[in-house]
Amino acid sequence: MVESVMTMENNGLSQKADNTRENVMYRNGKRLRKRPMGITVLGGIMLVGGIFCACAAFSRLPAKILGLTLSGWPAIMIYLLQAGISIYIFNGFLRLKRYAWSVYMIFLALGVVNKLIDIISSGSFDPLAPIVLMCLFGYYVYRKKQIFVN
Repeated sequence: MVESVMTMENNGLSQKADNTRENVMYRNGKRLRKRPMGITVLGGIMLVGGIFCACAAFSRLPAKILGLTLSGWPAIMIYLLQAGISIYIFNGFLRLKRYAWSVYMIFLALGVVNKLIDIISSGSFDPLAPIVLMCLFGYYVYRKKQIFVN
């Protein structure tokens, strides 16, 4: 099968576009991937979320996870774990690493389950908007799976 290849110059970078959906940049013979703006924005959101989780840990706020409300050292450890995972995902999103995609999907699933348990336990539909946003973000990242490599 013959593929069509087109090379374009862009600020000293050449871009190779072929029949595959890969968007690859080359600089000095090295292969670079072009990160979509949406992945960059979601990475920034994960970084800000990690910073807020670290602040929550140091302010000793109670943590709600899977229907339980924890305070004290368990809450601090949960917030620090969430902060670490968020910063880990941020780093992986910037480097387009496959582990970041996998960890994000697991983190997203746990977040949706946590919010669904909040809805069931409280009887309020207030957590419904965050669930919808999480699902939209998850769908976007799922659609961009091919750009994440090891």
